[in-house]
Amino acid sequence: YPEMLRVLHAAEDLMVVVREGDLPYSQQLADRLLDAMDFVSLLLDEIDAGNDNAAAHAPAAVAMAAALRQLIAAPDASTGGTDKASSAPDGAAGLPLHQVPEALRMDWYRAGTTLLWISYVPEAECFFKGEDPFFLARNVPAIVWQRVSNVSAWPALSELDAYHSNLRLELVSSASRAELDEHFRYVPEQVTIIALPALALVLPQGDENGGPVYEDFVLAALAHLARGDLATLERAARSMLELSAAGLWLASALRWLLVILDTEPANRAALHAVIVSLRTFAPPRLTAEPAAAAATTEASAAPAPAPAPATSPAHDIAATVIANQLMILRMPDQVNWLPGRLKSVGSTLAACFASIGRSDLLPGLDAALATAMAQSASAVLLDWLVAATEAPATVTDTAPEAALDVAVVVKEIDAPENTVVPAADGDIKFNRRADDSSVASAKTLRVDQEKIDRLMNLIGEMVVAKNGLPYLAGRAESVFGVRELSREIKAQYAVINRIAEEMQGAIMQVRMMPVSFVFQRFPRLVRDISRKLGKEVNLVLIGEDTEADKNIIEALADPLIHIVRNSLDHGLELPEVRRAAGKPAEGKLEIRATQEAGRVIIDIIDDGKGIDPVIIKRKAYEKGLIDEATLERISDQEAINLVFAAGFSTAEVVSDLSGRGVGMDVVRAAVEQVNGIVTLESKAGEGTRLRLSLPLSIAVTNVMIIESNRQIFGVPMDMVVETVRVPRSEIHAIKNHQTAVLRGRVVPLRSLNTLLATNEEQTANDEDELATLVVRLNGEHVGIVVDDFREVADIILKPMGGILGGLSGYTGSALLGDGSVLMVLNLKELV
Repeated sequence: YPEMLRVLHAAEDLMVVVREGDLPYSQQLADRLLDAMDFVSLLLDEIDAGNDNAAAHAPAAVAMAAALRQLIAAPDASTGGTDKASSAPDGAAGLPLHQVPEALRMDWYRAGTTLLWISYVPEAECFFKGEDPFFLARNVPAIVWQRVSNVSAWPALSELDAYHSNLRLELVSSASRAELDEHFRYVPEQVTIIALPALALVLPQGDENGGPVYEDFVLAALAHLARGDLATLERAARSMLELSAAGLWLASALRWLLVILDTEPANRAALHAVIVSLRTFAPPRLTAEPAAAAATTEASAAPAPAPAPATSPAHDIAATVIANQLMILRMPDQVNWLPGRLKSVGSTLAACFASIGRSDLLPGLDAALATAMAQSASAVLLDWLVAATEAPATVTDTAPEAALDVAVVVKEIDAPENTVVPAADGDIKFNRRADDSSVASAKTLRVDQEKIDRLMNLIGEMVVAKNGLPYLAGRAESVFGVRELSREIKAQYAVINRIAEEMQGAIMQVRMMPVSFVFQRFPRLVRDISRKLGKEVNLVLIGEDTEADKNIIEALADPLIHIVRNSLDHGLELPEVRRAAGKPAEGKLEIRATQEAGRVIIDIIDDGKGIDPVIIKRKAYEKGLIDEATLERISDQEAINLVFAAGFSTAEVVSDLSGRGVGMDVVRAAVEQVNGIVTLESKAGEGTRLRLSLPLSIAVTNVMIIESNRQIFGVPMDMVVETVRVPRSEIHAIKNHQTAVLRGRVVPLRSLNTLLATNEEQTANDEDELATLVVRLNGEHVGIVVDDFREVADIILKPMGGILGGLSGYTGSALLGDGSVLMVLNLKELV
């Protein structure tokens, strides 16, 4: 893999210079090392996916290595190589095509074969590296012409060094670009490959001796062309050719005119350009686009038009690279689309578009790339790229079809340093692969994830099965009157329960993953976004070793990324704003993970401008989320919680980071989907704290079983605050809603039968007390009045399927030990 080798060696050389103290560590240096890491990760993903097209990345690898070596204070002279910027021909128009016999070029034109011009300049010390330039050149596939010349003047024979290469090997091949990239993949920095459009072969040449006859013929020929009388034009050209000497420019131009008339008679632009060349004695710079106006009589009388811009030689390179990125983006199943992979693709595309004069595409690319990185998926970027490549190219006066400098394929390769500083520890970890860790000991066993999930399902079924033993013990005593058997079953249940709980805990430990799996992407994410926004941010990560179930960790990724982006965009201020407010220019973003009472607590804290409840109230009122009465009544904390409302946004301008009204409501929905809780605290001018409280595992759910209207239901224990029995006399009506005072707090009461639309009164006990289950919903306490309380049980919650899946009032169902089905309520929807 020479492409990977080239970049890794350059990065290693750069880091050696930094380690030895010869070059200070800088932000620009970090940028280029991170770009190199992205590039290598992309190659590794392709190798892992079985794609054998690494040679297509050779130009990007050369550019990446050159950019890394530019930072070394004293470049290593042994790297050698040819300066492509100085040796590369200036497009097809600058190639020495006049060295190719005219008859051969005419044969190529008639055949219409796609040809590539190869300029191979070996390194001066190539022989000492075991390279054989002649052997490599002779084995180029599908050679149709070749020439060898010297780069500089040959020294005197007595001073000639036979081991110092001074060769330039030029070839024309009909092979594909992919074949040539593969052939020269070990020496891409020494090779320039340029596409030869058929019209670039049209190159009249010869003695410019002429006179009035030239102008007379030009005027007559243009008049024939304007009328579309190609037959008369051909007869005139043949007659003039018979009267002309073979070595004149006139004869050469006439021969080309006849070839075009024979091959592409409809190409008026080419015919017009060849005829006009008899006035200018300059090779016509032609494009493939016919210009109808060029053949008008008025145009024939006007001065010769300015030559059209030639296609840049690097356009073929750019097209190849863009096509390669398209193919990569279409592999979502084989590629792990972490932000680094996407950024590598985006950097390459941005450089290609900018270098070929399509800077108009860069804003759209940035927006699509940001969305794709937030989603860790390639679909958005792929859709945008397909649409962009199908759009017609925009040619500007300032950069008509500007040539692509292969040395700057990577985006921001020469960007000036920003004032944003990286994380305080300076140790940026990105995209660490599992295989980068130290070699595992012999005690480590790698097990497929599906096998672990299977074990988890089995232990869940065992939990359900063991819960049936107390039911059997009760029947043995109450129905059959065998008290001794009942005691033995209960004793055996205690043993099985202990074993099942230990097994469940052990399997859950296998499924546990540290939150660092999610946290590891934040240093790079914060670094990139803060630089884009022009903000200085110190990211602090605490508790990366905290563990949770694999499914919980995976569910955390998207909400946390959105919260971090929100903090950077809305929370932390620009350096000058912070200084004016008496704060340090560098903002602080802290992400802390801890375990409390069997739950994972993740706090995201920033010291930014906080949330102003007055602004939130006004925005919510303007968007129709609250009415005027609510506007006057709600507290500051209730106003802050309005940021979780669907469609709410305080951004004045829509950008790729904010302003679309799709944000915190999605975050809360994602967290609640795994039985988590989101709370938000903020003080204007001081900062914001957002807390995610998540269960350690969602494989087994602990529920409170309640009874209402002679049916049993389950309520997740995560929501339960307490169970109380409220005397009917202490229940009061406020605006047609029942309430009670519990623990000094006014708690609204809701009848479960009413919520389920059964139209039955709740049953009280003998003391006229109503069983009330106090639950926490969106940070508020609500009392659910039921008929009675049952036991607490561990269940395996199964989602509702089919038609029942549309019942939003239930989160799922479970099978109890006695064989009955328990419906688990979704109180957030019911209330």
